[in-house]
Amino acid sequence: LILMVLTIGCKREKKLNCTSVTITNTAPTCAGWGIIVNGQKYPSLNIPDQFKQNGLNVCTAFEYYEDLRLCACCGGTYIEILSMQIN
Repeated sequence: LILMVLTIGCKREKKLNCTSVTITNTAPTCAGWGIIVNGQKYPSLNIPDQFKQNGLNVCTAFEYYEDLRLCACCGGTYIEILSMQIN
């Protein structure tokens, strides 16, 4: 019975909320790509290539995370893209 409950729990899909953001190639990171959320630029290392167009408005689900790497253009709050689509 416990195994069945765990199996059912693992099969639930995470519902992702979509937020309208703008793609930018001037984010504060070595790669330069990121998104603008409520006027604030956040770098992202996993923007799909087909969306790497400066100024493109997209709807995306994302999570914030802290980059703990130590380099000249690393560190700070980054965005991990969970899903992305054209508005």
